[in-house]
Amino acid sequence: MKELYLHTQQKFRYAGIETVNLRRQINYHSGEMIDLLKSAKLLNLSSIDIEMDTLNSFGESDEYPKDFYIDMEIPVDNVLYCSVLIDSEHCSGPLVEEGEWVIINKSPTGVITIPLKAIHVKREDSSLYIPKVNNTKDAEEFMSKYSPVYINPFYNHKREFV
Repeated sequence: MKELYLHTQQKFRYAGIETVNLRRQINYHSGEMIDLLKSAKLLNLSSIDIEMDTLNSFGESDEYPKDFYIDMEIPVDNVLYCSVLIDSEHCSGPLVEEGEWVIINKSPTGVITIPLKAIHVKREDSSLYIPKVNNTKDAEEFMSKYSPVYINPFYNHKREFV
């Protein structure tokens, strides 16, 4: 893994690239994330904290469109690899998913701070989503109980391993 990281970093240095703009689609927790985003806006916050895995898949666009996503400018020293730097041509199939960027979360707690301007909600009208935050009082109550949402791609909304 170290060699893969060093190879990736060498390519970025050679190209003079310091940051990349990437998107993380969020499949689950969208209701809680919408309430979190509404609360933060009502309380005039500029960012929120979320918890992510040590390694997270990002992409350059809407490979897997979801109702909720994060667009971030990421320092390249946080990139483990991206699919264009992996030689799959000489194999019977792709070694990694096309368009995938694997990003290292270097936070010792797993919690990262995301600016509100990076968070996007495409749709709030899901029949599964019942808003809990409708005003400043709701927002204050929500935030008083909030701990960072853990974004784990391996569990579905029923907390079952998939």
